[in-house]
Amino acid sequence: MNEKTNGNGKINNTQRKVLATLAVELLDKKVQRARDESGDLVAQIKAKVKEELGVVAMDIEIADMEKKIATLQKKKGRSGSANITTTH
Repeated sequence: MNEKTNGNGKINNTQRKVLATLAVELLDKKVQRARDESGDLVAQIKAKVKEELGVVAMDIEIADMEKKIATLQKKKGRSGSANITTTH
């Protein structure tokens, strides 16, 4: 009769231990699932950040190249006009 509830319908110590063990196992599983899900989310965020940083870096490089092109075009325009005035 030790493995059953007592006459008052209360749970005995053995049942408490079993229920406590099951509760701990259930919580461990939920915690692990949450860790897995958060790990997946972190991986997705990191991938997105790397992608965004790559886009930003390319935009910066494009802007730098455009500045260099503009500078070279100005220099070419100056040297071309200087050649024209010196040849006259």
